[in-house]
Amino acid sequence: MITLQKLILVAPFSEEVKTELLSQVDTFTDAKKFELIDMCWVLISQWYQNEIRARYEIAMREMAEGKKSYTKEELAKIPDQLFDALVNKLQAASTVEDIQEVREKLADITHKQ
Repeated sequence: MITLQKLILVAPFSEEVKTELLSQVDTFTDAKKFELIDMCWVLISQWYQNEIRARYEIAMREMAEGKKSYTKEELAKIPDQLFDALVNKLQAASTVEDIQEVREKLADITHKQ
C-alpha cells in the first residue's frame, strides 16, 4: 500500500509544505488524511499529464528544428517512461499490487478531468 507520507513526498508541493505536512500527519483526522490523499493523487496526476505533454512538445520542436528525429515507437514510450519514473519515486515497485494501484489512480483521475 502506498502511504500518505510517500504521496506527500512525491506530490509537487514546495519543500516547506512537504515538511509541514509530514510533521503534522499523525495529528490529522481520518477525514483530513483521506482529503490529503485525494489531493496528492490529483496533483501527481496533473504533474504526470503535464510532463507527458511537455516531453511531446520538446520532441516535436526538436524534430521541427531538425535537431533530432523520433520514431513513433519512441514517442509512444514517453508515457511508460514517466510512469516508471513515478513508480520509482513512490518506491512502489516492490509489489505488483502497488504498481496496479498507481495505474488505477492515474487512470481514474485522468478520466475525471
